[in-house]
Amino acid sequence: MKGLELCKLFFFQEGLPRIKETAPEVLPYLAAGLGGGSQCHGNDDEVSRDHGWGPGFAIWLPKEIKSSYIENLRIALELLPKQYLGYGWSNPEEAKYSCPILNNDEFMMVKIGVTYAPVSDTEWLNISEEKLFEITHYPIFYDEFGEMSNRFDSFKKYYSEDVWKKRLASHLQEAWKWDVQYVKRSVKRGDIISASLLWGRYVEHIMKVVFLLNHRYAPYEKWLYREFLKLPLFGQQVGEIISRGVHHPADISKLTEDIEKIIIEELENLSFKPVNIPDAAYPKSTLKLLEYSMGVLDAIKNPDLKN
Repeated sequence: MKGLELCKLFFFQEGLPRIKETAPEVLPYLAAGLGGGSQCHGNDDEVSRDHGWGPGFAIWLPKEIKSSYIENLRIALELLPKQYLGYGWSNPEEAKYSCPILNNDEFMMVKIGVTYAPVSDTEWLNISEEKLFEITHYPIFYDEFGEMSNRFDSFKKYYSEDVWKKRLASHLQEAWKWDVQYVKRSVKRGDIISASLLWGRYVEHIMKVVFLLNHRYAPYEKWLYREFLKLPLFGQQVGEIISRGVHHPADISKLTEDIEKIIIEELENLSFKPVNIPDAAYPKSTLKLLEYSMGVLDAIKNPDLKN
């Protein structure tokens, strides 16, 4: 059983009845769900169960409501079973914290640094994509008032056009750098070990480019490739090329060219134009992806994001 399903059943069959019995007056203000872990986005498996996995849920409350009802809630939650449907916690200490009672604002500040989705472009750029991926995957089981649901959902509106272009240009430039300056030069020297290590840095930025082309937030490294394969646009196609590079490192110089062709064709479909880079230190034939990154940057309208 997946952790998300387990925790949702646990809340509705064990948690909610206990709260209704012990502290019913808190229900209009209470939200419940999960606030972290691979089970939030369905990537948990047998390996995940060695820590941070088991029957439980988080409760979110406004600060003043939490202060008033926390003792009654704690009594209710401490009575909940630590084993459910044959599943438990690998670490008994973790089981003690399986149902945390959280302050709405404090939780948001810890997890993403703001209490609601920001308004300005520069504020959006101050939030890492990994955090945006997580906050948009926290499942809500119960939220009568709707406050936490609204907070999480506010980040699902995605970037403005200019923020999207800024992040796209940045990852295109990084992908070009790791390819031309590092991967290909290592291959030319016959240093396949170094080239293989550098291939990982290159494809990390390529995957983030493709996430952006899909208008999806990218997760942190552990789940990057797994989530990448789920993308409707280029996920499987580019994912297969990435896999070939891992298993056949002697071919990676050619594989970067295959990936570049796919990306540039899509940039052209989106009407982006390359910008000529005079006096470049590298041959003109190697500058294509860099020129398109400059073209994306040039299409930004907000002057604060141009540099």
